[in-house]
Amino acid sequence: DRLQGDGDHLPWDLNSIKVCLYFDPVDSNTGCLRVIPGTHRREFGERLEPIWRNGLEPDDKRYGVPSEKLPCASLESRPGDVIFFSQGMCHSSFGGGNGRRMLAMSVLEKPTNNEHINFVKRFYARTNFTFRPAESWVNRNSPRIHGMVRPLLDMGFDISSPT
Repeated sequence: DRLQGDGDHLPWDLNSIKVCLYFDPVDSNTGCLRVIPGTHRREFGERLEPIWRNGLEPDDKRYGVPSEKLPCASLESRPGDVIFFSQGMCHSSFGGGNGRRMLAMSVLEKPTNNEHINFVKRFYARTNFTFRPAESWVNRNSPRIHGMVRPLLDMGFDISSPT
């Protein structure tokens, strides 16, 4: 229940989309996704850098109100809805409890410079599953699939094994 960017802020010129599916109905009282529109754009997003770097706890009032009272768009959804948003946008959910079921997936463009690559490596280092291609994908006889997983292997990332 804290307003955040996804940790270490994405480089402004690295495009990334987050996809969310909630398996239960969610609204502004039960933990739907809330976003601050426009914060994925540098001109506005840089003004909210404290959110990107450390997140805002619910009682943090550095912007004059508790973080759950900051103006946001509430993206209410029902099972079967799919939400796409720029991962560079400040986002959160307030009011959701334990047991809220959801699936989130991030998709980003291929890193093209050292800043992008270093971001991906930092993100990889603090996660357990992200950027770890499945063993079945690595061993698949498909040039298209190999084109997607080869850059991850070239950066020294682990292969995800079935558990």
